[in-house]
Amino acid sequence: MVTVDAGGYEIGPNPSEDTETGADDQPDIVKRVINIVEIHQLQEVFFDKVTFISWLRKYIKRVVGYLEKKDPERASVFESAIQEFARVRILPNFDELSFWSGASMDPNAGVVFSFCAEDSLDPTFWFLKDGLNVETI
Repeated sequence: MVTVDAGGYEIGPNPSEDTETGADDQPDIVKRVINIVEIHQLQEVFFDKVTFISWLRKYIKRVVGYLEKKDPERASVFESAIQEFARVRILPNFDELSFWSGASMDPNAGVVFSFCAEDSLDPTFWFLKDGLNVETI
């Protein structure tokens, strides 16, 4: 989580520790945001279990089709790993998960999963790496 104010993001040390005048120099806080969500303009999407399973089956098919062309050995690994991941991690915890899509809200695109652990206020995100496009900057 980061704080966004009129001056931008505050992700560094506490400003009151860096200045002589202290708290009087701190700008008014506008909002606290999840930095991954804010920076990548993710949009929360909502699924029920039936709709999610239907989406996941189609998504697996698309990714496996792509991998069979680009990296055939990885296709079978991905298919078995994602099914296991869904069975062990996603479906049993379905009600505790949040689902995120890119800004385009493309229903054929991947979904990012997040949850908050019991002892944390900050969410943990799961990305399906085989469904991501790598950009070299």
